[in-house]
Amino acid sequence: MKILKYLIVAASLVCFSSAASACSPFNLILGWFTVTQPLEVVNNAASLPNGTLLAFVDLPYVTGGTGLDSCPGPITLDYTGTPGAFNTMNIGIPGIGGRIYSASSQYGMRTGYLPITGTVSVPNTSSAQWSWGGYYRLELVKTGTMYPGYYQLPTSWMALKINNAVVARMNISTASHSIPLPLEIKQSPTCSLSSSSIQASLGAVPARNFGGVGSTSPAVPFNIALRCSGGDAGVLSSIYVTLTDQRSPANVSDRLSLTAASTASGVAVQILNGTTVLKFGPDSNVPGNTNQWFAGESGNGSLTIPLTARYVKTATNVTPGTANAVATFTMSYQ
Repeated sequence: MKILKYLIVAASLVCFSSAASACSPFNLILGWFTVTQPLEVVNNAASLPNGTLLAFVDLPYVTGGTGLDSCPGPITLDYTGTPGAFNTMNIGIPGIGGRIYSASSQYGMRTGYLPITGTVSVPNTSSAQWSWGGYYRLELVKTGTMYPGYYQLPTSWMALKINNAVVARMNISTASHSIPLPLEIKQSPTCSLSSSSIQASLGAVPARNFGGVGSTSPAVPFNIALRCSGGDAGVLSSIYVTLTDQRSPANVSDRLSLTAASTASGVAVQILNGTTVLKFGPDSNVPGNTNQWFAGESGNGSLTIPLTARYVKTATNVTPGTANAVATFTMSYQ
């Protein structure tokens, strides 16, 4: 998923008539800012848990404010839209919520995600000036299933409230005339095995060829061949893999257990990615799964993951016989 190239973002305070009879804004002061950095997120978030931060942009310091006439009560920065999960506002885009982080602590306000209420009230005198300023961050968060397509973010984000009455509002847009921010969600490819099973034959290895515990046989190469399709042109999937010991799924070591039908003992199997001996983990595609490793990136087309396998001596004595092992692997697109 990728937000369209360069964004010109403007923020302004828009005055609202207050429902509170004892509070009214005046002398509105406008502020605006420009963001030119591109926003990018992972191309395929299918395996990412809800609550994952997809993209963010830090908004430059904006000065502005609004005059407030006789407005006692706490100051609150809140969203203008419907609250959602993970401190987000419902922005009308399936699977994505938006939230604002405030790094400013003026007027007794703590830092954190909106809504934020200050501990200092606007003075109950005429012509009080509430200065709008600070550093903010706009974040997009995964809240559910996302769908490819072109969208627009809402222009209205932040509200200034006195006693829950909205007296000013901050708009975010691509220009100073409330043009919505564009959002493009692209589809990343997914991959499947070119063959339903993968064989790695280690051949006959004489027991006398092993040295002490931890010694190994020569490594034998094999490949995991994938076919990847269904993605938009130019979009890549980052593919992570977890190998799981079929006989002992809780195994998180770098030694694959022999099958129950094996007659040999004193050895196990190791799988290597280059010079790295891979460890095994639970059968899960959740990002950050135990012993998950990066296998490569792929667009539409083929991806070959080269691996090697070898025996490793695990006991002082090795009993000759058949020595077979089975591992499964689970892919995670991130």
